[in-house]
Amino acid sequence: MKNTFYEHHVKNINKSEIIENGTIFLDTNALLNLYRLSNQNREKLFEILVNVKDRLYLSNQVGKEFYKNRKKVMYMKSNLKPGLTGELSNDIDGIINKFKNLNFTSKYKDACNLVKHEQKLKDIIINNLMEMKKSVIKNIDEYETSSNYDIFQDEDEILSKVVELFEGKVIKNMSEEELNKIYEEGKKRYSKNIPPGYEDAKNKPEPECYGDLVIWKELINFAKEKNTDILFVSDDRKEDWCELISKFGQDSNRKGNKIDIGTRTDLIKEFKEKTSKLFYSITTEEFIREISKLCKIDNTKELEEESEVIREELELDKINNQEIIYSCNINSDKIELRQCNDEDKTKLEESNYYKWFGSENHNPFEMQMQIAESIGKRNEFIEKLEKRNEFIEKLEKQNEFIEKLEKQNEFMKKFEKQNEFIKNIEKHFKK
Repeated sequence: MKNTFYEHHVKNINKSEIIENGTIFLDTNALLNLYRLSNQNREKLFEILVNVKDRLYLSNQVGKEFYKNRKKVMYMKSNLKPGLTGELSNDIDGIINKFKNLNFTSKYKDACNLVKHEQKLKDIIINNLMEMKKSVIKNIDEYETSSNYDIFQDEDEILSKVVELFEGKVIKNMSEEELNKIYEEGKKRYSKNIPPGYEDAKNKPEPECYGDLVIWKELINFAKEKNTDILFVSDDRKEDWCELISKFGQDSNRKGNKIDIGTRTDLIKEFKEKTSKLFYSITTEEFIREISKLCKIDNTKELEEESEVIREELELDKINNQEIIYSCNINSDKIELRQCNDEDKTKLEESNYYKWFGSENHNPFEMQMQIAESIGKRNEFIEKLEKRNEFIEKLEKQNEFIEKLEKQNEFMKKFEKQNEFIKNIEKHFKK
């Protein structure tokens, strides 16, 4: 029975074998994570990749997508500091102004009344908040200094290491004729929801929507030629790559409420039938966990956790799907709007950026960044970073301080009542 339905048993029987001996390919996002990770975790991931360098290969399609998206990721990473610093500075300034003007909500009015008569205490609080603001900004500056990318340079330290890892290990580019055949096959496959890649047909133009299918064909051809199993490291956990089950019942179609239980069995089956070899896909954090265990590399927990956070954020961006999805054709200077809601489309079409795109002096890459900024996507990205970082916790500690003030105020009230009681007694005896 296992031989007949082997695709349903590979996860239990052959997964460890693939991880230990299979040829390793990274998907585009898994490779781009090298730019998204913090410095310490990036170095740890490079250490892991170097340990399996002999087994590493790169899909030609992934290479193209990596170079296409690399500067966009660099831009977003190098511009974290201005946005994050501005947001946090505004929040802290807001608290400082409330103390200066004693303009709090009713919850803290009693505390304000106390501080109103305690100028020294008021000054201490304001000075502490200002020092905290300086400390937060200093920490952000120090972090940013070590991850500041110049997007106008074609080379950087990370790219140099990536090039070294995959030198002589990139699959040969397919001919135009071969690609056109895949595109035609893709139309038929996608119309029947045959994986992988059909999910991309919903939000990407042709032939870009066939990128995953091109990768799939590259992996199949490589496995046949080299007679090897394939371990595919990918953070693309859509249903056209993975088996997903709903958290809310078998028939639920709610987005974002599904659990990834592994590679689709029909992909495993197709790969086996065409190559006689095994295929399995895992996330970046699972790859880190398994390979570090295999190569006896310590202290990877933080790297796993950050990789998981990055993957979940990317998935959320896809699930929300309220962004402008567009493509820029540099040769024809054409921008194509796809699957955007009416409000976002109106914002884009009315913006100066959209009008400016027709001018002779435009920069397509810069245009992409400004479009994203014009519809508020950069602000959404910063908000997610705020949740991810612990800087906000420092602000929350101020609430604890205010609560202490409230308790002190309660004590003052009791003390005042006691004084009133004493005064009443004194009046009574005077009579």
